[in-house]
Amino acid sequence: PSMWNKSAIPPADLASSALASGNAVDSLQHSGEPPFPVGLVAGLDNDGLWLLRSSGSWVRWLRFVQEDGLPSHRVRHVRTDSSGRLWVATDAGLAWIGADLRVHACAGHPVLGRRIHALAEGADGLLYIGLDDGLARFDPDRPDETTARIPGVSGPIVALAITFDAL
Repeated sequence: PSMWNKSAIPPADLASSALASGNAVDSLQHSGEPPFPVGLVAGLDNDGLWLLRSSGSWVRWLRFVQEDGLPSHRVRHVRTDSSGRLWVATDAGLAWIGADLRVHACAGHPVLGRRIHALAEGADGLLYIGLDDGLARFDPDRPDETTARIPGVSGPIVALAITFDAL
């Protein structure tokens, strides 16, 4: 991932800031709390994924784009699962980022390698995904063997939530 040490600049402004500074990585020493919580993730429509991380006295935005392994630079949804993986839904499929910051893409998968709009994790530990033409689910530990379309729901699914019987 690319690193930006701009702890005072929100991710949406980082792209224009990068252009203005000629893509130079400017370092700012972190003092006190960052303006955003460490661990904040921002998915941008045309600029990949930004993750705020800390390392000692430094706070850095890490940027993930196609060159880092994301299926597309157009992020649609992000969420973490109960195992700590960061799932990224893009225009060209699904990917996840682990604690080692490596990107694992589901490229070429007949369902997970397509545009994904929304993600939700159920109480069963399965991930549910909103597609252009319906809904699917899979076990995040075994996506190749467990991905299945859910019949009865058609059309673009652009938002998902799990109520856990609260409603």
